[in-house]
Amino acid sequence: PAETPVSIREDDRTVGKYSVSQLLTSIESMPAGNQLLGGVIFEKAQCANCHQFRGRGKVMGPVLTGLGNRFSLRESIESTVHPSKTISDRYQAKTILTVDGRLMNGIARPQADESYLVWLDNGRSVTVTSSEVE
Repeated sequence: PAETPVSIREDDRTVGKYSVSQLLTSIESMPAGNQLLGGVIFEKAQCANCHQFRGRGKVMGPVLTGLGNRFSLRESIESTVHPSKTISDRYQAKTILTVDGRLMNGIARPQADESYLVWLDNGRSVTVTSSEVE
């Protein structure tokens, strides 16, 4: 088209039905949240498969308890809408090749006994000893 393209901030591109700005405006206009309903949504949206909140869920991804004290509402919404935009080194997925030729993709955490706890893409975890890693 000959029209000048509309400028859209990279962090505000629409993914799904609503943009980050639309969600932020909507959430800011709501009354305080319902913790019981929030917990149901946390599990129903499958957030608990990777994240923990108040002791519920797994710790494959960042723990979300106290999130509001660490990040603004906009940052929290952006991370939900664009989960892969900014990933801490601690949560970067790794590919591990074992000496017997198996490939594992997931988040690998070194353990005290020099093994690795690997959270796989499917939500399961396996332990791999250092001697098994190619």
